[in-house]
Parts: sequence; structure tokens; C-alpha cells
Amino acid sequence: MILIAGDSWGCREWGVPENKRHECLAGYFKEQGYDVINISVANACNYDIAKSVDSFLDNNKQLLTSIDRILVFQSNWNRDWRRRYDFDVFTDLQQPSYPMIFGRFIHRFYIMLNQTGSKYNKKIELIGGCADTIASNECQDYDFLQVSCQSMVNLLTTGSARISEPVHSLWIDNQITLEFIEHLKKILDSENLNLFLNDIDLGHERLKLMRTMPKYFGGDWHHATPSGHRVLFEFLT
Repeated sequence: MILIAGDSWGCREWGVPENKRHECLAGYFKEQGYDVINISVANACNYDIAKSVDSFLDNNKQLLTSIDRILVFQSNWNRDWRRRYDFDVFTDLQQPSYPMIFGRFIHRFYIMLNQTGSKYNKKIELIGGCADTIASNECQDYDFLQVSCQSMVNLLTTGSARISEPVHSLWIDNQITLEFIEHLKKILDSENLNLFLNDIDLGHERLKLMRTMPKYFGGDWHHATPSGHRVLFEFLT
């Protein structure tokens, strides 16, 4: 059995009528005879994704021996701003540099998943979907985490799942994103503000790149198509 979790990148195909939507990665595993449970939720933040994996395993302990793989799509790290009252986000924002602020957010996600993996003795595999994961060697401190695909977008555009300059968010314009951007602009010094703005540029450049590849992103231009998920499936298997 395959358990898939994540945001919209773990869901079905986007940009087509509901009755014609391909199941994408889940569908390809099903074609190979696997039972698949997909608990991905569109627009989910990393905090909610980690919570959902733990809750599912806790409520379905009878399935633990049947689950062969747990695949988790990482989301844009800044989405966790909407859960800022569920954890000590203001301590995070007091870190002296932008990379440390980012690190606090993203490693919270990894710590939560690793604790879940440890609790149920299950390896959890990370997939970089709309947001790239950390590199495999940076994941070595987490006994129950494995980077199985650092960057799905890079895999589709260059043939390599590894990426030297990871894109940790697409920085899609919405109220939460804009609110978070404005908050960081107020607290970062000029050096760290430049690092932050460079991250935003990387996300926007990725969106432009995706728009040049209709085969892999042409459904709604914000998600991988079934053809893209086929490449991911073959890479994972």
C-alpha cells in the first residue's frame, strides 16, 4: 500500500473538468497493482501536512503493516504563516538572519514528520513539488526521513532531481503570502532582505519556466500534468 500526502501537487490533475481528472502519481501506482490512499489537500501548508500524516496513522493503526511507502509532497514554506498561532512563530522571526528564519520553519516540518516516522517505525519519503526539499545530505540527522525527489520541477525541466539552488516557495500572490512578505520586510535588515527578495525572484522565475513547458505544466501552469507525474513515478520506482 502507498500512502500519499501533501498539498495540491499530491492531488489529481488540475486544469481539466472534474470528471476527466487523472489521479496522477496515485493513479500510476494503482496501475501497477498497488492499493493507494491519498490524503493530499489542495493549498495545505507543511504544518497541516505533517499533522495529517500523523493523524492518519494514529487513526488507522490496523493499516501500518500494509503500508509499504509514505510519500509526502512538500509545500511552500511560507504557507505555515497561517498557522502562526499554533506554534512559536514569533521566536522563529527573532532569528538573526533570513536563512535561520527559513530554517526554523522548514525544519519544524521535518521534525514533525520524523517524530511520526519514529512513532510508527515508518520511513517517510519527501518529494519536492511546488517547493523543493533540502538536499539529501542535509536530511541525514532525521532517521525516519528520506529525500526521494528533491525537486520534481528540476527533474522535469533538466532530467535531474537534484538542484543546486532550491526553490522553497513559488510565492503565489494571495492574502497570506502578501501579509507574510510585508511582515518580513519590516524586520529584516538590508542584507537579509536581499536574500529574501532573491528567494521570491527564484519562485517567480520558476513559474515563468513552467509556462514554457506545456507538456509537463500546461494544465493550469501551476501544477505538473499527468505526463509530469509519469516521469516522477518512473523516477521513484
